[in-house]
Amino acid sequence: ANNVVDEANLKVSNGPTNGYALTAQSGNTGGLTWAEAGGGAYNLLQTVTASNASTVTLGNSSLITSTYKYYEVHFLNITGSSPGRDLHARGVAGGNVINYTYSQRIFDGVKSTNPDIQNYSMELAYGVERGSYAGSLSGIIRIFDPTSTGTIKTWTWHCSMRPCPPGGTQNNPYEIYTSSGGAQFYGNTNAMNGILFSSSVGNIQSGTFKLYGVS
Repeated sequence: ANNVVDEANLKVSNGPTNGYALTAQSGNTGGLTWAEAGGGAYNLLQTVTASNASTVTLGNSSLITSTYKYYEVHFLNITGSSPGRDLHARGVAGGNVINYTYSQRIFDGVKSTNPDIQNYSMELAYGVERGSYAGSLSGIIRIFDPTSTGTIKTWTWHCSMRPCPPGGTQNNPYEIYTSSGGAQFYGNTNAMNGILFSSSVGNIQSGTFKLYGVS
């Protein structure tokens, strides 16, 4: 009874939350942190909820590190302030957004993009519905070895959406598009430490973005 190890005797960097797991984080106080359990291999690093935001940024140099070689971003129930607009994403390296070359295929739609230099961003999805059909876009981005300076950064993504024409309203409740693609940094091997999301027109009205490190 005199040698009990309990919560009060642990040096942990944050307060406990029911259902969270104790994880090793060498840069934090005591080297221990309570974190949301992510199914064993998934370690939740950050959650951002959009609310009429011009941009949403995930990650920084403290969150995207060499601790993990593989990261995932989950985006859920994304809607735009303007109907029928595109969801874009770019990588961030040292505070600077990076050019990409990417390829994309949208199924059950009419759009296919061949590899091309994109000075602005990757188009993850197009024709995103606005708030009248909340939960119109959800998907996953996979990012491989983002902090390496010896390789070009590679992403893949897959998502599904309710399509909507620009300025219009989706009248077919059964029409669903899926978008899949891959991308790489164009012309450099800089370490990546963030992901920037934006809408082609207007703001990201609502939705949740989560960053996971995968061990």
